[in-house]
Amino acid sequence: MTAAGVLFQRESRAAFASVAFYVQTAAFLAASGWSLVDALRRGDGGFVLVPALWAGSVAFWLPFLSALSTMRSFSAERASGTLETLLTAPISESQVVSGKFQSAFLVGLSGLLLAGLAPMVLLPWLTPRLAAGIATGPLIAGLVTLMVQLALWTAVGIFFSLAWEQQAAAAACSLFVCLVVPLAVEAVAAAWFPGFSLAVVGFPAAGWAADAASGLMALAPVVCYGLAAWGFLFLTTLLLEARQIRTG
Repeated sequence: MTAAGVLFQRESRAAFASVAFYVQTAAFLAASGWSLVDALRRGDGGFVLVPALWAGSVAFWLPFLSALSTMRSFSAERASGTLETLLTAPISESQVVSGKFQSAFLVGLSGLLLAGLAPMVLLPWLTPRLAAGIATGPLIAGLVTLMVQLALWTAVGIFFSLAWEQQAAAAACSLFVCLVVPLAVEAVAAAWFPGFSLAVVGFPAAGWAADAASGLMALAPVVCYGLAAWGFLFLTTLLLEARQIRTG
């Protein structure tokens, strides 16, 4: 097994054994479930597919889950002084970042898959008349789209977890980049270039997730999110290398 795999196993076991994982997952499920119920209560289900409502509801809360899942990745190591010990082990900086990213992504994916039980199991059981409008294909498309988004939000969270020693600061910066910045850029672009929209590259994220679950698939957002996730992981590796040079 590679060094990144060993680190991934260690981080994953620690995450799933902690109370924080179950608290943050329960909060995420409650928030996304409330958003879905609110959308159905407003009557949107009469015009929009239930999988699209579900994907849009989950997409808004996914950055919160990712921020909570990643804020301890490097911040806790820095606060306890174990990061320097980790950097002296026979493992490269890219492998450290990869192991941290994979474990945090797995934690977020677990919450996402549990949220998928709402349209697949709970809604058909509670309201059988909605079962006919819940197709497997759109749900899978929405889930895959949310997984791509989760990869980017996780990469952003990992970066700020290394940049900040305080966990709250890391989570706040992650949420700012994932939620505020795309909306701000969209508003500025719309003001300066009427008719222009970032929706072509998947922003806002909730709109892209809802479109994908409605059957409107596009390659550009996948490429955009993938490149952005790779960029943040690359920056995290560079930052970790710079820190090792300063402390070496």
